Amino acid sequence: MNSQRFNTHRAQLEQLIHTHAPSDHVALSMLNHVREMGNAMQDEENEATTRLHHLHTLHRTPAARIRRFILGELREA
Repeated sequence: MNSQRFNTHRAQLEQLIHTHAPSDHVALSMLNHVREMGNAMQDEENEATTRLHHLHTLHRTPAARIRRFILGELREA
């Protein structure tokens, strides 16, 4: 899973920042950037999931089934 892999690498990066940042101010700034990257990835994942659910719902309506049936019939002719 991509989010699990991302979180693993994010944790490793946070450890490196804690260990090697020249000052607490720099470390906090870097950690804030890492946090924002994680939030952006989570937002993107949520958005993609919402779009997939919406498309799935659209394709499951009776009108969509009729449309697929008609288009299928037209392709065979």
